Amino acid sequence: MPAPPASRRRWGDVALAAALYGVAAVLGLASVAAVNAQQLLTGEEASVSALDVVAVPARFQPTEFATNFAGHLHFWAFSHLDPDIDLFYGRDGKALTMALIAPLVFLTLRRRLDCGRTVSVFGALLAVLLPGVSALAWLATENGLEAVWGLASLLLATSRRRTWVLAPVGASIAVSTYGAGLAWAAAVALVLAARVVRSDRRLRDATATGVTSVAAVGIVLFPLVWWREGGRVLVGGGSPEDAAPGVALTTLVEELAGGGDSYYFFTHAPALGSPWLAAVLTGALVAATAWRPALWPWTATVALTVILYALSGGILGARRLIAVPVVAAIALAVALELVSGRLLPRARTVLVTAVALAVLGPLGVQHLDMRTEWATGRYALPDDFLFPMAEGRTMPEEVAALTADLNAGEATYREVARERDGGRSLAMVWLLAARRGGDLTGLAGPEDIEELISRGP
Repeated sequence: MPAPPASRRRWGDVALAAALYGVAAVLGLASVAAVNAQQLLTGEEASVSALDVVAVPARFQPTEFATNFAGHLHFWAFSHLDPDIDLFYGRDGKALTMALIAPLVFLTLRRRLDCGRTVSVFGALLAVLLPGVSALAWLATENGLEAVWGLASLLLATSRRRTWVLAPVGASIAVSTYGAGLAWAAAVALVLAARVVRSDRRLRDATATGVTSVAAVGIVLFPLVWWREGGRVLVGGGSPEDAAPGVALTTLVEELAGGGDSYYFFTHAPALGSPWLAAVLTGALVAATAWRPALWPWTATVALTVILYALSGGILGARRLIAVPVVAAIALAVALELVSGRLLPRARTVLVTAVALAVLGPLGVQHLDMRTEWATGRYALPDDFLFPMAEGRTMPEEVAALTADLNAGEATYREVARERDGGRSLAMVWLLAARRGGDLTGLAGPEDIEELISRGP
């Protein structure tokens, strides 16, 4: 007996979502391979994928910037899941996780915004090809992981099923993963408040969301209990006290439409691809929200991201704005659906195909060019922490040589700490040796690294 139409549509959507994940994962891993050709791990990547990972089970907060606890747990999990771990394992884990943006955007367009399959596929591909996502999808830092949790949380919050009351939990993980998750969490809170106010069972729904909201606050504040010395949450990368909103908003426009090349955004391309595409996406966001009011939670996320960016202070850059290209892609897909839906089938096909080629074609070429820049070193990663290498050695080779010297007693970890950026360097050495089941003789373990950080070498 054939499956009913609704069931066929559901499984068709699942198959397309899985295929989109595969495409996005291939794109992300191709970027990892291109960047890895430089054989260099940057300083912030070393902190996030090595030092923070070592610190979490040892329960010490290594620096005032290590405030993204759920982000630390992501990389801790990546370090255990990678069967062939190397110095760049965090890039693989990040790319595979960020690939979830594609199916989440597809499902948002299909299930929440009533878009057809072709347009939804277009929106999903656009989201992962825009430089504001693709140039950060491989970077072994927390930036961008919050968008995965944010998209999933808004999908939950707008669901017709009772699972919507669990949305605060996902939103809190977004916040704990990276500070930009606050915008996603605030949008989720607005959706839930509106649902409770309109509910026929207001007391029941208010109680349920209250319980999950308390749990969500507990998730965000949990690190204050986990870190033995109390620690900090959320404000490690900047705070309102050092914010300059006018400067931030000027930087915002440049990052999105003018050009990239900001702090840890390793490309010259703007986050929205080009000035003309930035203008189209901005117009689409305004028009689509007016034409399809159901888009408002995602539009609110963009508005809240801009406000947060203007007020948060610290070092600015596209890494704090990943919600903008993601939601802009959703908005353009919605606008395309609304315009094409008024046409006859053949004209609709022509329009959708033409827009897809005009938008995705240049972005695909741009993506290939970025990968070429990384692979050839035309865009060189910064050598931005103290880790001197012998002439002719790559960073992985230097780590291997350093491990061998420590195992053999030809160097001590205190000497290494004095001569190099001790915490990060020693964490890289210990993490790789420990995960590979290697010899830990002479290496600084988590307790030793904590002592060196707190007292000095």
